[in-house]
Order: sequence, then structure tokens, then C-alpha cells
Amino acid sequence: CFQQESVQQSWLEWQWLRYLGTRFYGMYLWHFPVFLYFSRWFEGLPTLFAATIALFMTLSVTEISFRFVEMPFNRIRQTKAQAEYATAAG
Repeated sequence: CFQQESVQQSWLEWQWLRYLGTRFYGMYLWHFPVFLYFSRWFEGLPTLFAATIALFMTLSVTEISFRFVEMPFNRIRQTKAQAEYATAAG
């Protein structure tokens, strides 16, 4: 049991896994609209090339969404929670 916990702990220390974890839901939300929108532009292109471009676009839109939509809302929510905690504690 101890061995398994240390393996799981080491996985959590991988930066790229944490990066994907924080953005995975955004990737899930954005992949279909991106693939749908760009599918008409991909006609005639090799499948692997088109998939690579679509993946890059999905990751780009996800990152933009994370930085300019999710992070500001998370900061607002955190600030509000801190204010409520300070009010309740004080």
C-alpha cells in the first residue's frame, strides 16, 4: 500500500500532468467546436496534419479561455469566500 501511494505522489509532482489537469475540462469543452469549425478547412489535407492543427488550435483556445475566463472568475470567487470567512470569523 505504501509503495502505491509513493508512485501516485510522484505522478502528482509532474508539472505537465498538473498543467493538463487544470485545463482538461476546458479541452473537453472546446475540442468539439474547434474540430467542427475547422473541419471544412481541413478538407483535402492529410488526416494526421489536420488533427495536429486541430489539436494545436484546441490547446490555444483552451489556454486563452483558462487565463481570461476561468482564472478571473476563480479569483473573484476566492476573494468573495475570503470576505465571507473574515465576516464570519470577526
